[in-house]
Amino acid sequence: MAASQVTLRVYVRGGVAGGTLAESQWENKVFAEFEKQNPDIKLEIVTPSGSDYLDKLTLLWTTGDPPDVWDHGGAVATYVSQGWLLDLMPYVKRDLAELKAEDFFSGAWRAYQWGGHFWGMPFLSMPYPLLFNADLFEGAGLTTPPIDWDDASWTWDRLVEYARKLFRVGADGRVQQLGVVVRTDGTVAPMYSWLWGGDWFDRDTYETSIPNKCTVLSRANELAYQKLVELARYGVAVNGEAGFWSGKVGMVVNDPLLDVMNGAIATQGKIRWGIAAIPRGTQPAALLATDPWMVSSKTKHPEAAWRFIKYITSQKVMESYTTFGVAPVARASALPEYLNRASKLSGYQSARDVLTVLAGGQKYGREAYDHVISGWRPWLEQVSQRELPAMLSNQRSVSEVLTRIQEGMQTGIANLRKK
Repeated sequence: MAASQVTLRVYVRGGVAGGTLAESQWENKVFAEFEKQNPDIKLEIVTPSGSDYLDKLTLLWTTGDPPDVWDHGGAVATYVSQGWLLDLMPYVKRDLAELKAEDFFSGAWRAYQWGGHFWGMPFLSMPYPLLFNADLFEGAGLTTPPIDWDDASWTWDRLVEYARKLFRVGADGRVQQLGVVVRTDGTVAPMYSWLWGGDWFDRDTYETSIPNKCTVLSRANELAYQKLVELARYGVAVNGEAGFWSGKVGMVVNDPLLDVMNGAIATQGKIRWGIAAIPRGTQPAALLATDPWMVSSKTKHPEAAWRFIKYITSQKVMESYTTFGVAPVARASALPEYLNRASKLSGYQSARDVLTVLAGGQKYGREAYDHVISGWRPWLEQVSQRELPAMLSNQRSVSEVLTRIQEGMQTGIANLRKK
């Protein structure tokens, strides 16, 4: 190694811990190209080696051997609170023209900016749209759901009516077809409050990323989750797609695009499907999951690390990812191949329509709590997952469950402050 050459330690999934062989092969290729373009920088690749991704990352930090850069999002706000991340805002401001910030989707670009800081450069960013079975809609004589998030006719009440018409029960009383699957994963569950002007936390929480005050117990939230209970009568409320790809489910509400693409690839044309906007309550809203590349606060080579970040989040590199990736990249200009793949797998929807759904989700999107609220997982998320099933199965009232979540959250916040 030349005397002037520096080494950057890059932590990636490496084909394990949620990664794929295709992703690992792609990383090897783009990393080699970076070294070719930047002979003064050598990349040392670190992987989980069979461990959990976050567990290995935590071990690297606790043993005083953190990577210089890493990817795949995760608990970004928690990383910030632990002092792991370098604030990229000075670099972003300096190189704003070079970055072509206007090329990033708006939701992705703002995902990790708070308090005047910029904690991660977006690479992947996926809204959680509504997934529908086009064949079942046609069979029921229904027009498919709107793709435009600004379509004021696409209301929650209309969604409930669609679910009712798609729900099928046989003469023996057994359910033959679900009208809807309502995803209530810990990542998704809080989002329903946003549609009705509610929230689970106060403004100070979002300005600092540190949980301050839980606001689950409110009239807006009670309305939101009462509406959710009404919808669940015509299907199930679960953590997942609940058999959508078997062809016996009309819709899935808040289905991440990664799951959509994986399901479509696995079934290869078994059904025709499409994605649509999430219907509005009193306002439009969308859930986003954005995976950024981050720089360690302990790096000895911040300029070299920043050069790598600019390269890996460039239009050209993102475009190369879309040839195999199942989640959409954060730059609009790099998306065409991904859109074409999604359209072909759909068998129903055009690439332009897929883009309309993605762009609208970015416009109205808010980043998932586990990414932007420190300690959401596991301290706070477990509270909602423990309490929501009783509400959705009508074993407890909405107000009772929200009260229990409020109390549990406040206890969780108090515990976090003690740490």
